[in-house]
Amino acid sequence: MLKLVHLTILISFLSQASIYHRADFLYISLILGVLAIVFGVNVVAHRYIGHESFQASGPITCILLGWFSYLGLDSPIFYNQLHQRHHFNSDRLGDPHSPHQRSAWLLPLRIFFLKFPPVPIHFRILKRQLRRPYFKFFHRWRYGIPFLAMFLLASLGSLSAVFYFMTVPSLFALFGQLMQVFLGHASRLNSQSTQDRSSDSVLMNLLTLGEGLHHSHHIHPRRIFQKMDNPLLFDFTGWLILKIPFFQKDSKI
Repeated sequence: MLKLVHLTILISFLSQASIYHRADFLYISLILGVLAIVFGVNVVAHRYIGHESFQASGPITCILLGWFSYLGLDSPIFYNQLHQRHHFNSDRLGDPHSPHQRSAWLLPLRIFFLKFPPVPIHFRILKRQLRRPYFKFFHRWRYGIPFLAMFLLASLGSLSAVFYFMTVPSLFALFGQLMQVFLGHASRLNSQSTQDRSSDSVLMNLLTLGEGLHHSHHIHPRRIFQKMDNPLLFDFTGWLILKIPFFQKDSKI
């Protein structure tokens, strides 16, 4: 089912790009695209779902997971599963998206056409998420929410509304994910590990709007803010989480 969501978005993009041009819609879609990377991928998917670097109340959790689902990022429970596997098997056999594993170069195709594997429950964060009704709800409706959003946008506006308000943000989110996967592990072996090839990257930090401290993140995966002397490696995502009062931060992280 997920492949149908992404395939529909892709078809919408290819068909609308050469036909429609709405300057007012374009500006809004670019803003939504930036929000897709900063909040959809960096804050919600990576820091909240992947590592629980902060907590949120029920209504805020619904908004965060709703935005995650709207972008077609699949199930929050499945995302957590894959990301925990990535950290546990970083750049080794079993890492689902390392550029140093041959299958990882097929990641864009896997995102569009292949299903996620079954959900194991041997990770601590994953067990906790399975007990939360909000996570279970957005897991069950991981296909229905994007399709419903497409239908509402198409019925209230037109196919151009689907393209500008859903396709563009979803492609931005996909871009942010791919940049983290490839640029975050594109270096040679680092000095602290014989297998983990994660690295801190200025280019990645600029392209992902604040997620370039990837090696530092692998050392301290739940730390909210990674402090670096280089201003080009400023942890904008962590700073943003600290500044948002609706997010409940643990002083021990």
